[in-house]
Parts: sequence; structure tokens; C-alpha cells
Amino acid sequence: MKPSIPAKAQLKKVGLRVTPLRVALLDFFDKNSEPVDVHTCVSELTNQGLQFDLVTIYRNLEHFESKGLLKKIDVRDGKYYYETADTCSHLICEECGDVSHIHLEELEELTDQMTQKIAQSTHFKVKTPATDFFGTCEKCQE
Repeated sequence: MKPSIPAKAQLKKVGLRVTPLRVALLDFFDKNSEPVDVHTCVSELTNQGLQFDLVTIYRNLEHFESKGLLKKIDVRDGKYYYETADTCSHLICEECGDVSHIHLEELEELTDQMTQKIAQSTHFKVKTPATDFFGTCEKCQE
């Protein structure tokens, strides 16, 4: 796991204006190890006493994703989750929608190798590689 860079520094590095809402939003993601949905973000920021409208949250999430600060995960049920951008993979339950990380060194090495091969053969710069596995979680198998 990479050391956490302060939110203000992350925003400045990618050329985004530093605002209290953006700092709070990035700090929230840095403290969460699992992907979260927009509703969870809104609840957390509201609990912190911040005032905003829903459009602003969506717009900031889009900015963060386009700048490589966050990654959007599509669980194929119309609901998106967000997390800090990294190369981890996910297990996504098609029954209950649960999203969890899977950390396997071999998978991470394979993803890195594939990313390098893609870059070499296509001259495409992969910003955020993603490997997600869809299926049924242990709870839903019972």
C-alpha cells in the first residue's frame, strides 16, 4: 500500500482547486479501504457539517476520476462505487452487490505485466488498470 499523500497536495498536483469539500471528500476516500457509493459519501460529508448539493458531489467524483485520483467501479446494477485509484482487483457479487478487494501478489504481477505489454504494443498509456471478477459471494451461496 502506498503512503497517503495529503488531500491538498493531491489536488494541487493534478491542477484542481483546493476547496474544503474536495479535501474532505479525498480524506474520506483515503481513510476507507473498501469502495463506497455516492450515498455513503453524501452521508459522511453531511455528518461532517459540510453544505453542498448532490450535483457538486457527482461533479467532484468525475473530476477526481478523470485526474486519476479515484477509480469508478461498475457493479453492473446501475450503481457505481468509488475508491482511491490503485491496481487492486475486486470481487463483485451479482446477487447482493457486495464489492470487496482481492489482493493476490500473482494477480497484481500479471496485471502489471499486461499493462506493460499493452503500452508497448499499442502505445496506449493505461492510467488505471482494473481486474474485476463477477460471481456469487459466500453469503449468497448459502
